[in-house]
Amino acid sequence: MTFARVNERVIRCTIPISEVEQMGYNVQEIFDDKERATSFVKKVVAKAGEEGILAKNGYQVVNQIGYDNNQLIMNIVDMNTEQQINYGIARLLSAYDIVQYLGRDRVENILYMSNPEKEEEFNNCIREINRALKGGQKKSAKYILIFSTLNQAEGFCMNVDAKGTGRLYKDNDKFYLYADLTNADEKWINSFLLIAEEYCDEITVADMYEAYLEEHAQVIIKENPIAVLKNL
Repeated sequence: MTFARVNERVIRCTIPISEVEQMGYNVQEIFDDKERATSFVKKVVAKAGEEGILAKNGYQVVNQIGYDNNQLIMNIVDMNTEQQINYGIARLLSAYDIVQYLGRDRVENILYMSNPEKEEEFNNCIREINRALKGGQKKSAKYILIFSTLNQAEGFCMNVDAKGTGRLYKDNDKFYLYADLTNADEKWINSFLLIAEEYCDEITVADMYEAYLEEHAQVIIKENPIAVLKNL
């Protein structure tokens, strides 16, 4: 397996399928069997630690796993505990429904706490969200992909299938691809986001930008932007 730093926070791990099998796993169970997947991920993260590319006393989480060209590709988020909490809070604040559920003041206040109170309250919020989701609330998968150039957006669209619905906006010389993937397969969504990280400047949940884009940005492509850009 090989490791490459995508940015200061994300490390990309590429593992040939033959090596996955030598480790005693197969690709399908990594996607389908939570216990086996957890075991596999721990071994990969341990290997990255042995090679000295992870932050000491840091917090690592695998946020994307994809399969491409007989290789398993994983993104490891590497940060210390406080960075992880701040990042998680930023994600919570970007999701309108979650902020409404928890209360914006409560979520924002976590940023100004100190450990261990900060970590405890953050974990309390996550547990409440998980309970709400298990209670039947549908988990949406709506994202905004931000590109500096149209060429970047075209390059991305050439490498993914045109699933879901979406729109393409332009605002202040940046391009915003809105993608609603709620009904897509979770493994496909993971692959979609994994590829997106190679092309776009930023990925965020749609609630952070959607209302603003609707009101202020120029709509470039109203429907099926991935299919349109793929065929340019």
